[in-house]
Amino acid sequence: MLRLVIVLLLLAANGLMFAWQQGWLGAASPTQQDREPERLKRQLNPDQLRVLPPASASAALAEAASASASPASAAANGAPAASGAASGAASSVVTGAASITTPGLRRIAGGVVTQAASARVAALCLEAGPFALAELPGAEQALRAAALPAGSWTVLKSERPGSYMIYMGRYADQAMLERKLAQLQRRKVEAKPMTGRPELQPGLVLGRFEDKAAADSALAQLATRGVHTGRVVTLSPSVTLATVRVPAADAPLREQLSGLKLPLAGMAFGPCGGDSRKA
Repeated sequence: MLRLVIVLLLLAANGLMFAWQQGWLGAASPTQQDREPERLKRQLNPDQLRVLPPASASAALAEAASASASPASAAANGAPAASGAASGAASSVVTGAASITTPGLRRIAGGVVTQAASARVAALCLEAGPFALAELPGAEQALRAAALPAGSWTVLKSERPGSYMIYMGRYADQAMLERKLAQLQRRKVEAKPMTGRPELQPGLVLGRFEDKAAADSALAQLATRGVHTGRVVTLSPSVTLATVRVPAADAPLREQLSGLKLPLAGMAFGPCGGDSRKA
């Protein structure tokens, strides 16, 4: 008899659980809460949802980032925090896609983007260059004439390696070049005939270098081995280059940079680390 009562109680409990999961008892089950229409009922501030075309995305993101940053700045200064409308607007900006908004989140096409991520998208790193040092003053003058915000840009300098070689020649004919090459081989000095530079042919190349100091040092070492007629030839000198970088360009600043006339034709601002010279 007791076993029968226990079995009946278990069957009743299972039946109640099944009915609750199916929503037959009047309350939404956990599985239904993540589905429509229960999820739509939890949407906050649906009237603040805006669907924008892609062309207006950058300006909208910048506006949203500014709106979300305002309450934090006011709180840091002891001022009353802004109403939830501003934060709601920041979280309800979408670009050509349906959106379901919750506090501090924006869901687009199945992905969730935070307001902080929107702010990072709104501010991009842009740069122009590289410029030769002689071209840099003209670029800086163009930036100042555009009245860019103070401290919004900086100049990065880098060194482009040169091309140097230890050279012997120019010889009167090919026979003399071969005699010199044989002499170097007896001294166990590696050398190759010069090619690609008619003005230096016939001649011998004893080494190539990116730095002149390294080439001078190698030439001094060759002198101790009996090579006295070699010399360092500069094929292309090393050059100091400058790149103008704007590390955090928001939408208004990008608009200014797009209309900027730089001293070199075809030069424009592009993503950091890319090539800013247009094709």
